[in-house]
Amino acid sequence: DPYNHDGNNWKDPYTTFSEFYNRIEGGIFGEGAKNKPWKLSEYGCSADPRRAAWFQAIPAALARLPKLKAVEYFDSGSWGEFTNASGDIAAFATAGRDPYVNPYNR
Repeated sequence: DPYNHDGNNWKDPYTTFSEFYNRIEGGIFGEGAKNKPWKLSEYGCSADPRRAAWFQAIPAALARLPKLKAVEYFDSGSWGEFTNASGDIAAFATAGRDPYVNPYNR
């Protein structure tokens, strides 16, 4: 489960997700896993003024990682919880309407 929760070592979504992705590509779950669709069952980003932009960058990151077919955001606890202070909710909604992640908008 990849997380961007260190404000001093901030990672964009592609970097956050690709570390997970590359471990699977490297065979951590066996060679059979490489040929199946993948799901990120949990990912998250800490509250930070940069988080809205981070959310908006998710579709482009996923487009670069084609074996990821499903992702779920971890919205729990103090560090991953959505707030509207920096436009997080609107940014996440915008990402969710992107044609890459929402085929109904194609």
